Amino acid sequence: MIRNSHILISKEIASGTIIQKELDYNYKQSWEDEDYFIETSTHKKIGKKDLYAKLNTPEVHAEIKRGIASKKKFSLATEYNYHNIIMTYLPLQNTMKTKNIAYIVVYTESDYLSNLQLEYNYILILFVSIGTLLYLFGLYVIFSQAKLKELALYDSLTKLPNRALFKIELNNEINRAMRYEHNIALLFLDLDGFKAVNDTYGHHIGDEVLIHVAKTITSRLRKNDTVSRLGGDEFTIILNDIGTAEKALELAQSIIDDIAKEVVLKHEIIKVGASIGLSMYPKHSKDIDELIKYADKMMYISKENGKNQVTLYKEELNV
Repeated sequence: MIRNSHILISKEIASGTIIQKELDYNYKQSWEDEDYFIETSTHKKIGKKDLYAKLNTPEVHAEIKRGIASKKKFSLATEYNYHNIIMTYLPLQNTMKTKNIAYIVVYTESDYLSNLQLEYNYILILFVSIGTLLYLFGLYVIFSQAKLKELALYDSLTKLPNRALFKIELNNEINRAMRYEHNIALLFLDLDGFKAVNDTYGHHIGDEVLIHVAKTITSRLRKNDTVSRLGGDEFTIILNDIGTAEKALELAQSIIDDIAKEVVLKHEIIKVGASIGLSMYPKHSKDIDELIKYADKMMYISKENGKNQVTLYKEELNV
């Protein structure tokens, strides 16, 4: 929709063809270019709200002067009173087409800038959405890595460290014990009667037994001790800075006594036992594989000697 229009008349042409009285009455100096008059009849009713006057800003002025200097048709866009305005300058040339004697200037409303703003908003929303998706993807990757780490290092049933993490922890604790000259006790624990529970009550009860045993062992340990599930019904326990083998034997026996107590699981009365083998660092060995082998061997000797007991490593037993 056309909002306004006017005519710019070249001063050079007007002064030679229009009498001064006519100039004074219908024309005034144009701010658009000092070489042109503006025809005012189309603005008289608008007065102080004249769109033409409102657009007189240094920025718009500079753009118009550049366009007139080019002597060609040109348009520029600006904004007024929340409306996007297109200003189109149409040159009128003399008969020889050597000079521009006037410009017809037409103002029209346009949605161009609004569309640009709308597109900008869409692009902004798109980038925000992409940023949010990337952020969520980053969280997913972090969560996935944590989950993979958990699956790789922890037993899914009991949530205890698994065999891989057990060896890492044992190696770390041995290095720490070496530095501070501490003693470490390594316990290998295997349940007695667990197969009978599985065969009698089913694996779902067997799983409950393993969870119960894990909690029972953990409740007896200090914060700096570590219990792991190697697989099946076999567990390991690392007792850090335990002091003496006697203290380790005492704690091992208390664990056996706790596990041997009857427990109700899924409305079933369950009773299992535990056999434990025990080796000490550095008394029995400073090598991690030897410590594991000795504790494992002593666990089997506990089973052979009647089960539900703990056996401390002795060289004569390692045959």
